[in-house]
Amino acid sequence: MTDPTEPAGASDDRLAEQDGLADAHRDSGDIQAAIRCFEERLAAARGQGDRRGESLALYSMGAAYNRLGDERRAISCLDRALAITRERGDRRGAGRALVGLGAAYNRLGDARGALRCYAQGLAILRELGNRRGEGGVLNSLGDVYVALGDTNRAWECYTQSRDLFRALGDRHAEASVCWSMGEMLAGQREYARAAELMRLLVDYERASGHAGAEHHALVLEQVRARVTIP
Repeated sequence: MTDPTEPAGASDDRLAEQDGLADAHRDSGDIQAAIRCFEERLAAARGQGDRRGESLALYSMGAAYNRLGDERRAISCLDRALAITRERGDRRGAGRALVGLGAAYNRLGDARGALRCYAQGLAILRELGNRRGEGGVLNSLGDVYVALGDTNRAWECYTQSRDLFRALGDRHAEASVCWSMGEMLAGQREYARAAELMRLLVDYERASGHAGAEHHALVLEQVRARVTIP
């Protein structure tokens, strides 16, 4: 319950302030501080009986734990967020939680768990017409299939992802998917084809002044060097 002595709107203002602080900490790289803010947001939402706010705080905590590499805590938070969104009939929130769970399971090395969550999340994103989100999940599915050794399905997912981002005019995302396709081909010793695809990301990043350009350029040169090795 809210404090009846507070002026109207004070509680909402404080929650907004907590969200802003959490975002600032997260953007600065201080993930632990962001998590503390999300915990305060969670407690406040529970005190108000705000189930939507509770699910959002749990999702944010799960995403932060994912960034920290603490996948088990991420899964715990995201599972609880998913249960609330399903209880409320919040399809958008459920899709977001499922994609976060897919990422956590993938980092844990649980490819089957990742596939299950990504597939459910993908179905919701398609239902909602979220094409950008769909492209991102398809790329992630491609990574999981590569880990499973199913390169045919991986290629199919990458191709769909690339084509979606191309249709959306998102050149960076398109080039990033091409890089993933190239990495898969390099793993199959198809170095010439790999280099052609990977070059697209390096060209884009150099043209846009992206910080990762030279790192990717170095990897590309290593792949190109393999073309001439029997």
